[in-house]
Amino acid sequence: ETIDKLGRTHAHMMFPLCKVEPWRMGGGEFLRITSRGVFQYVFVRTGFAVVGLFAEWTGNMDEGEFKVDKLYMWEVIIVNASQSW
Repeated sequence: ETIDKLGRTHAHMMFPLCKVEPWRMGGGEFLRITSRGVFQYVFVRTGFAVVGLFAEWTGNMDEGEFKVDKLYMWEVIIVNASQSW
């Protein structure tokens, strides 16, 4: 059981989070990492919204259809990967 400098204990996490190394409490590390992930997702999502608009106009989107030669499949993969930072 791990205790931080304020006397709080850390919960034991279930798999797969139990494999994540604990980080030092305080210092803003968690906030910095979380902010970077949120901003990264916002830029990726906004960028794909603009690209998707042009792809729809040119007929290269096919929303809901997972075809390798259309943008929709690649957008779903990249946006979902950006959410799992």
